[in-house]
Amino acid sequence: MAIVRWEPLREMDRMRRQMDRLFEDILGGDGGETQEGIYMPAVEFREQERAYILRTMLPGIRKEDVDVEVTQEAVTIRAESRFEKTEEREVTHRSEFRYGRYVRQLALPGAIETEQVQANYQDGILTLTLPKAAQSRARKVQVFSSGTSIPASGQG
Repeated sequence: MAIVRWEPLREMDRMRRQMDRLFEDILGGDGGETQEGIYMPAVEFREQERAYILRTMLPGIRKEDVDVEVTQEAVTIRAESRFEKTEEREVTHRSEFRYGRYVRQLALPGAIETEQVQANYQDGILTLTLPKAAQSRARKVQVFSSGTSIPASGQG
């Protein structure tokens, strides 16, 4: 029996990877599969001054098979990837491709202008530009020093 040197950093890295997988399974953070067998694709969500940008990866899915539903409070993305039929004489020894339904719903932090949403699908990445509603956009507030009178609304 050989003596193997114990390397604590390697063990900590292994434990971190196991914890990452655990949380990904629970939270669906990397686009895990739900209990119903529906795949949750990974998303990237950014906020700009006038819009939210939502990107999701849907590799191998045709744009005709992508459905996007937008309300002022949430975005729902549905897609489906179909198994490619092979010849009867052909045997698949290994396939790690994901086939089936993809669904991802994301709550929005503020209201959007649903009529002005833009969608672009290129190279397996769906990009949604969700313009913020005027009332939900940030606005600058002027700060006055003490002793300075604040102008009445409509003036200044």
